[in-house]
Amino acid sequence: MSFLPAGACPHVLFPGRCRQAHESKEQGAQLVPGPFHDRQLLGRGPTRLPPHRPNQYALRSVPGPVRPPGRRNGKCVCQAPGGASSTRYSTTGVSPVITQTCRNDPVGKRVETVGKALPNIDVKIVDPSTGEDLPPNELGELISRGFNIMKGYFKMPKETKEVIRDGWLHTKDLATMDEEGYFSILGRIDDMILRGGENVYPREIEEFLFTHKKIKDVSVVGVPSAKYGEEVCAFVQLRNSPDITEIDIQNFCRDGISRYKVPKHVIFVDDFPMTASGKIRKIELRSIAQDKLKNR
Repeated sequence: MSFLPAGACPHVLFPGRCRQAHESKEQGAQLVPGPFHDRQLLGRGPTRLPPHRPNQYALRSVPGPVRPPGRRNGKCVCQAPGGASSTRYSTTGVSPVITQTCRNDPVGKRVETVGKALPNIDVKIVDPSTGEDLPPNELGELISRGFNIMKGYFKMPKETKEVIRDGWLHTKDLATMDEEGYFSILGRIDDMILRGGENVYPREIEEFLFTHKKIKDVSVVGVPSAKYGEEVCAFVQLRNSPDITEIDIQNFCRDGISRYKVPKHVIFVDDFPMTASGKIRKIELRSIAQDKLKNR
């Protein structure tokens, strides 16, 4: 709601009516996570927008979801009406955001990172186990402190102490920071897969699978393994390509990522269980995978 004091006018854009954001000549739009902005704003579905015409509509700022568009949507983001997009990063307990990309940042930074820390906000990457600060490009937990951090959960002192330590909010998000101060979110600590002593990050596998032309959407989770502790399982939604098999997906991965990251199991789905905010419910996927793989 931080946009209201600045004089913004809120609109509820129902599915199939994203055109309102342009025809109303608004200069910015806050989009929800997931495929909504991919198909409705960027023209990858039946509700695609007509070509941009000067002075008709121009979205100068299109703040994206907590996760940047990545390779899958990168080109589309830059071709959106008005040609500008920024990605903001936030989490529960923060008002309103922690980091953000700028409209004049290089395209690669805008589509692959969540930008730099905002003024008067401290952000760093630490080792989740020891709490020690990590150098640039080292993967760890993103933590933040500043005026925008909550005081705590209402009447939940125990839970508050778990996430706020010495004034720092621990997000449980796995991230890196490069030499220029740009942050990249690679997943959740809880989602990390430990396979035979190797850390496997689902986001990396998902981003690679998104490059497959016949894959519409994908989500990667860990499933129990007697031999390795956990194995990689990919849930895949196809683009009307029933001829694709589990072996095809595995062979595609072997050509582009390390062998221990190749999904041991591939489960094809028509859709995904989603939260109210439009995120895939990975907890449900783990349960579904365990049920389906019991007899394998």
